[in-house]
Amino acid sequence: MFLRTGLLCLLAFFPLLACANNDSQPADEPVVLSQGLPFQEPPARFPGTEWPRSTPEAEGLDPVAVERLRTYLLSRQGDDENRQGMRTNAFVMIRHGKIVMEEYARGYTAESAMLTWSVSKSVTNALVGRAVMTKGLDINAPASSCIPELERKSHQSILLRHIHQMSSGLGFDESYEASPVFSSVIAMLYTRGRSDMAAFTASFDLIHPAGSYWNYSSGDTNLMMRCLKAFYTEEEYASMPWTELFDPLQIRGAVWERDAVGTFVGSSYLYMRPVDLARIGYLYMHDGVWNGRRLLPEGWVQYSLSVVPAYYNRKTISVSERSDNPTAYWYRNVGNPGLGIEKPWPDAPDDAFAALGHWGKGMWVIPSLDMVVVRLGDDRRYACRWAEEKNCEPDVEKAYSKHHLMKLVTETVKK
Repeated sequence: MFLRTGLLCLLAFFPLLACANNDSQPADEPVVLSQGLPFQEPPARFPGTEWPRSTPEAEGLDPVAVERLRTYLLSRQGDDENRQGMRTNAFVMIRHGKIVMEEYARGYTAESAMLTWSVSKSVTNALVGRAVMTKGLDINAPASSCIPELERKSHQSILLRHIHQMSSGLGFDESYEASPVFSSVIAMLYTRGRSDMAAFTASFDLIHPAGSYWNYSSGDTNLMMRCLKAFYTEEEYASMPWTELFDPLQIRGAVWERDAVGTFVGSSYLYMRPVDLARIGYLYMHDGVWNGRRLLPEGWVQYSLSVVPAYYNRKTISVSERSDNPTAYWYRNVGNPGLGIEKPWPDAPDDAFAALGHWGKGMWVIPSLDMVVVRLGDDRRYACRWAEEKNCEPDVEKAYSKHHLMKLVTETVKK
C-alpha cells in the first residue's frame, strides 16, 4: 500500500482560462491540494433525514418563470413509442437548502431510485476523495500500484491522476448506439467486457502518451473503482459507498451495481432518488463538509473542479466533445477562448458545475444562486446547441437541452 505524498499548492487554473490560448495551457503536473474554492461558498443549511420545504416565492424565485420552467420540463412533445420529445422523469430544485420544486413524471415517484448513468462518475469522484483522506491513496502514484491489470511495461507511465482526468492514453472508444460494433463502452457494459470491466479496459493498448490526450472514457472510471479495492477488505469494499459517503449524508435507497468480480461500476450503474443525489451536489457546494464534518480532503473540491490539462491542450475539439468542459469526473461552466469555445451553459453563472449522464440525466450546482438542480430523463433526441450538430431538434422548447434548461433555471431567480 502506498502513502500519500506531500501536497503543494494547487495551480490556479481558473484565472488562466479567462485569457487561455493554444500557447498557454495548463500542463500535466502533479495534483496538489490547497485551501480555497473556485467559487464563493453560500451559507450552509444542511438537511436532516429529509430536506426542508419552502415555496419558490419565499426563496426569491419568480413564480412566472418557475411555471415556465415546469411547463418546459413536463410538456410532452413527440412519440413515446419511439422515445421522441421531452422525456423528464424527475426534477428537483434546492434553493437556500430547501426543496422549492419537486416534479415526477412517467410513472416515477419520490421513492424511485433512478438510473443516473454517467452522473455515477461524479459520485465516484467523492469516493476517491474519501480514499485520499482516510486511506492514504496518492492520486499522483502509478496506476499499477493499485491496479494490477496495468502492470505491463507499456502501461507503466499511466498515473492515477491520468485515469481520474480521463487522459490515461488507452484506446477506449466511448461511442454509443450509433456505432455499436466499434464501441468499447457497449462491449464493456453488455458483452465481452462485462464480467471484469477494469481488466477489459486495461487490455487496450496505449495510443497516446499518458496525460497528453483527453478521451472521455467510462473505462477509466471503472479502473479507478478497481483501484479502490486495494484499500479495503472485500467486506469493507462491498459496503464502502454507504459507510464512506451515503450514510454520513443520510442517503437512503441507493443501489450501486457491481460486475462479476465485485468491482462497482463507477461509470454508469448508480441508482439514486433525485432528492438524495442533490445531497452530493450540496456536499460539493460546501467544500466537502457536511454539517460540520469534513468528508472530502481540504482542497479536493478545488482540484476536482480544475480543468483537465489534456483536454485544453488539444488543437481541435469536435462538436460532440465541446458541449461540456470536463474536470475530474465533473464539468465546469468555463470556455476556452484559445480554441474558440464558449462556456457550455452561456446563460448560467460562471461558477456553475455539473454531473452529467446519458439520455438527459444531470445535476447542476450553482453556488452564486445557492441552488442545486437535479433533472433525470430518458431523452433520445436533443434540442440544437450549435448549428453544425446533426439530427437535433431546432425548437428548444420541443426537446431537452442542457443549455436551455440552465437558461430557464437561471431566469427563475428574481433580479
